[in-house]
Amino acid sequence: MWMVSLCSGSKGNCSLIGQGDTLLMVDCGASQKYIKTRLSELNIDLKQIDAVLVTHDHVDHVRSLKMCSSLPCYGCCAKVPLKRLKPLTPFEIKDLIITPLPLSHDAPDTCGYLIQSNREKLVYLTDTGYVPKRLFPLIHNAEYYFIESNHDVVMLMNSARPQHVKARIYSDRGHLCNEDCAEVLRKVIGPSTREIMLAHLSEEANDPQLALRVIKEKLKDHPLCSQFRLQAAKQFECCWGGESDEKTDARPADRTDRLECIFDL
Repeated sequence: MWMVSLCSGSKGNCSLIGQGDTLLMVDCGASQKYIKTRLSELNIDLKQIDAVLVTHDHVDHVRSLKMCSSLPCYGCCAKVPLKRLKPLTPFEIKDLIITPLPLSHDAPDTCGYLIQSNREKLVYLTDTGYVPKRLFPLIHNAEYYFIESNHDVVMLMNSARPQHVKARIYSDRGHLCNEDCAEVLRKVIGPSTREIMLAHLSEEANDPQLALRVIKEKLKDHPLCSQFRLQAAKQFECCWGGESDEKTDARPADRTDRLECIFDL
C-alpha cells in the first residue's frame, strides 16, 4: 500500500492512497487548481480515482469537493453531499476494506479511517482533540500511520491567535498536540509498523523539526523504535509514504524527495 500527502495543514488537506488497482482520495480541501496540478505531476487522472473519503465538513477538507462530483464520495458528516457512512461499520471499495473511525472535533461526525488490504493496514487520523481508547484495538499494529501532530502547546499559547481560538485548538474537540500524538503512537504501534507520517502541522504553532524531535524523544525507549520511518507532511508539498511496486507506483521515475524527508529513529 502507498500514499502521498498532496497537502496537509490548516490551508488545505488532500491525500491519495493506493493499493493494486484501487486508488482513493482522502479529503479535497485545497484549490481545484492546486489539486489538478499535483495530480497531473503524478500522471493521475481524476477519473482514475475510485472514491473520495471525507473526514469532516471544514473548508480545508472539502473546499474542492464539487470537483469530485462525478466520483463516489463517502463520509459520516451530513452537511455535504456524501454517501453516508456509519462509524465503525466497515465497507469495501474494490480490494480495500474501509472502517470510519469516530473522532472528537468541533465539526459534526468527524471521522478518521482504517484502510485495510489483505496484507496491510493504514490508519488515517487527523482533526481530533483526543483519540478514543475504544479505537486502540482497531488501530493497533498498523503498517502505516498518518496521524495529526498539530501544535506545540507553548507555541500555540504564545501565538497571535485570539484566546478563544487557542482554547478551541487545545480542547478535547480541537487538535492533537505533539506530545498527545506521541502518547497515542506509544500505545498503538506494533511489530508490523513500518512508517509514521505526522500530519496537519500548524504553520503558526508548530515546526516540522520540533514535531519530529518530540516524537523521537517520546518513543526513544520504545522496544520497536528502531524499526520504522518517521516523516512530517508539508502544507503544500507532496510527501510519499508506504510501499509500492512498478504496478502501483504513481510517482515520477526521478522523484527522490521522499527519501530525502525520511527520518530514521
